[in-house]
Amino acid sequence: MAYDPNDPNSQFDEPDPNGTQAPSAGAVAQPGQRYSWQNSQAGRNAYGQVAGAYRQYLGRDGSADEIWNSHLNWDRAPDSNFMSKILGNLSNSDEAKAYRNRPTAAAPTAPTPPPPPPSPTGSPVTDTGKIAPAAPPAPTYTAKTPLPSAYTPGMVSQYQAPDPSVSQDQMGALLQAVQGGGISQFSGPNQQGTEGQAQALMNALLANPQTMNANVIAQMKEAQKQQALLMGQQNQSQLDNAGISRGTLGAGAHASMTGQNLQDTMGQLLDANRGIDIQALAQNRQDELNALGASDSFLNNQLSRATQGYNTQLNGQQAEHARALSALSANDSVLNNQTSRATQNYGATLQGQQLQQALAQAGAQSQLGLYNADLATELGRSGQQLNFLQYMENQRQFNGQLGFNYNSLDQQGQQAMLNWLAQMGL
Repeated sequence: MAYDPNDPNSQFDEPDPNGTQAPSAGAVAQPGQRYSWQNSQAGRNAYGQVAGAYRQYLGRDGSADEIWNSHLNWDRAPDSNFMSKILGNLSNSDEAKAYRNRPTAAAPTAPTPPPPPPSPTGSPVTDTGKIAPAAPPAPTYTAKTPLPSAYTPGMVSQYQAPDPSVSQDQMGALLQAVQGGGISQFSGPNQQGTEGQAQALMNALLANPQTMNANVIAQMKEAQKQQALLMGQQNQSQLDNAGISRGTLGAGAHASMTGQNLQDTMGQLLDANRGIDIQALAQNRQDELNALGASDSFLNNQLSRATQGYNTQLNGQQAEHARALSALSANDSVLNNQTSRATQNYGATLQGQQLQQALAQAGAQSQLGLYNADLATELGRSGQQLNFLQYMENQRQFNGQLGFNYNSLDQQGQQAMLNWLAQMGL
């Protein structure tokens, strides 16, 4: 089944302990080239561990087909837990058991010492009628130090990796909490209707910014005209009443005063119209400036609202980005911790195996050196005894040829010499 290292509940199917599991269906690529992870450093590390297990547990080199197809034919790189299962299955396979129970070479044994020289046979009386001395007893080889027992592997207990399932579950729960839901993003209020109305008012204001247009001016002038004519009529009525009372109505003085009243009325009307025109000019210019200021304020407010909305959205996106980076960093830390523990476990296991092998070699060399030293000592003692007894035998034969019966004397001297050799430790 597919394995997901980010899913704490995902597991590999355990491979065949004897290394005979068939490749996955549909796999047609060369061994070690089917999945991208097999060409990475993780693939090389996994291959090296399995290859080392073949040499350690099976006593041989595994082929690339065996290692990739039977143990590493997965679509994802195996983690430290599964690598421990792969190596454990190899260690407990039938081939590994047969390799551990194979017969070992027997320790060398001491060579059998040469047989003693034959004792003289026949009558103790020689052809000349003289009594021949009896032959001395032949020495026998006896090892003084027993042969040391052969070195037995297994004196060093091998490293056993702790069960990381508890810490793995805890890290998985923490990682899931960090990777939880994303940060909700800012969503501003819907102001399109209000914005549209404000934009329409602003367009109307910019199209007609002046408050004293031609119609307003005409109405104001008409009002001033009516007021001036009313005042002129009132003045004329007063002049006519005065002329009637004095009897001068229509006279020259009355006519002159009537003309002056008409001039005053026209002057007031012209002054009022001039004032209205000046007022309209100033007011309309101020209205244009006010419309320009309102337009600038309106545009600034639009820009401010857009900038504030953008900054708020940007802050939300940055917070989401920071959360994603935090989750990625946490996931990377979990993977680094898994890789570190796998590396430490492998290093501790390898160190124990190397120490075991070094002790085995040192023990074997030490036992062989003790055996050789013991053998050389015993052979040296046996050679000295044989040389002495040969000398005694030669001396006995020489005395026998001279006709002397030194048999009793020879035996006494021979025994004294053997006692001396025993005291010397030879």
